[in-house]
Amino acid sequence: MKNIWKQFIDDVLPNQPMNLGEVTAVYGNGQYSVSLVGGGSIRAFSDSSLSTGDKVKIVGSRIESKAPDLPIYQLEI
Repeated sequence: MKNIWKQFIDDVLPNQPMNLGEVTAVYGNGQYSVSLVGGGSIRAFSDSSLSTGDKVKIVGSRIESKAPDLPIYQLEI
């Protein structure tokens, strides 16, 4: 019998973190440098064509989609 709590957690929580950021450099071949909202930067990959200044949603090291161009606020709790 499966542990129903573990199955619930595995289905609800993502395996990799989701981040928001802004493209700061385009390297070609689908590689981009992204400055993260929380600080730091990451080299991410995408099949889409993006340009410097685009806001993006990143899961792991993969750019999933463009993010809306809205102000981003970070709150620490």
